Parts: sequence; C-alpha cells; structure tokens
Amino acid sequence: MKILAENMNRLIGPGGHYSSNAAASAASDGITRSTYDRVRNGDKAGASAIAIDKLDGIAKAFGLEVWQLFVPGIEPNTPAASARASTDTPLPWPLKKSTAERIRALTPAQLRQVDDALDVMLRGFEAETAAKKDSK
Repeated sequence: MKILAENMNRLIGPGGHYSSNAAASAASDGITRSTYDRVRNGDKAGASAIAIDKLDGIAKAFGLEVWQLFVPGIEPNTPAASARASTDTPLPWPLKKSTAERIRALTPAQLRQVDDALDVMLRGFEAETAAKKDSK
C-alpha cells in the first residue's frame, strides 16, 4: 500500500492531476472522497484495505490500468507514460479464445469467478508438473 499511497499523493494535490480528493472523486465514477482519503493514507499504520473494483475506478479516473498505480515514482502530468516507462515490456496476451477485451468486459463478480476457476486449473497443472518431476 505504500507505493500506492505515494503515487496517489503525487497524482492528487499541488502539481497533481487533481487538486484534491474531492476533485478526484467528482471526476470518478462512484469513487467517494473518503475512498481517496483511505488510499492516500494507506502507508500509515491502521490503514484499511481497498477493494479491486475501487482500485479500477481510481485507475480509470487517471486514464490508467490498476497495475500502473503500483509502479514506483509515477509522474502526475504523464502517469500512463511514466508507469509504462518504468516497467519491462509486457508479454503478449497468451490466450487466444479468452481475449483481454473479453476479460475486461466482465463485472467484478464475474472476474472473481473466472480468476477462481483459472486458479483451480493452474493448481492442477502445477501438481501434474511437480508429480512428473518427482517421478524422474
């Protein structure tokens, strides 16, 4: 939460993308000022967790994807560019039928179901691979 809080404090406030939590909230779809308060104070003791759908709404308010909020040292005036420049080149999407567009179109509840189902399948494949290694 520390990197997220640091980035949000760069993006909101003097010199930031929005001047205040209230301004960021007004530009967001369903993200309250108090949510921005919690996120910006996330590096302090006793900070509360934040739901992924809230992080998605916050990221969209800045024209970002959620993962970009966690890239250290994001720049307020060019957040997307600085987040991309700070990371390795992303791998191409590995799935043919389950395209990124189809995944992004899911509701948060549907996305959790897909994530849970995929996790079960991956654990099975990992167990098969481990069993093959053990039998050698």
